[in-house]
Amino acid sequence: MKKYFAHLAVFTIALSSFSAIASAESLTVKNFAQLQWKTGTFWSEGKEHKGVGTTAMQLELRNTEGEMMNGEELFVGFCVDPVQPMYKNLAVNVTMTNVDNVTGGLEAAWLFDSVYNESLSKKKIAGLQYAIWEITSGDSVYDLASTTGHFYAEIRDEAIRNYANDYLALVSKEDNISLDSLSASYMISQSSKYQDLIVRVPNVPTTAVPDPVPTPEPASMMLLGMGLLGLFGLRRKQRR
Repeated sequence: MKKYFAHLAVFTIALSSFSAIASAESLTVKNFAQLQWKTGTFWSEGKEHKGVGTTAMQLELRNTEGEMMNGEELFVGFCVDPVQPMYKNLAVNVTMTNVDNVTGGLEAAWLFDSVYNESLSKKKIAGLQYAIWEITSGDSVYDLASTTGHFYAEIRDEAIRNYANDYLALVSKEDNISLDSLSASYMISQSSKYQDLIVRVPNVPTTAVPDPVPTPEPASMMLLGMGLLGLFGLRRKQRR
């Protein structure tokens, strides 16, 4: 029973953190980490884009009161909208949405979660960014070199090209991508004028779990269970 309430406490903290991030109204790129210019050329929406730069963005989010979210810690994000611009230290008005509301968002979140860490090299970051663009472009087949899809690219560096294709192969092979685990860890910021980004929600510290709650009476346990069923029922309705 103690273990049950420990898991419930962690779930409640995670849900609270996710709900707070969903209310963010302003996003600012504070740093372009592992930035690499002139990685290649891509075509999207029928337009050619040369000298493409790739990066993992370190972000600041602020709520409706203008308060910085997540304390002094920055969020990490990748672009899912390559045809729009993005600038450093520019406060952008955004709307946050669930990853499953965007084409390829769930798969991009899975790849982000599976591959990214702060020690990745510039070339691996570039490969990951190209893979995320391909995934979120709406193409039914992941093939960066194909000229028949919504997005295709000519990547100059062989290592970057291989990383991108390897990452896409990982997604193609994965048939058990869970919305429940990823939707609480990633969101997508949307803007009408600037890049949409997939953003990692900070990890919830599972070590700082509150002391176990005393075992409730059977009637209280029933009410608690019904509350959780209602919560998950609501999430299923929203997905439809």
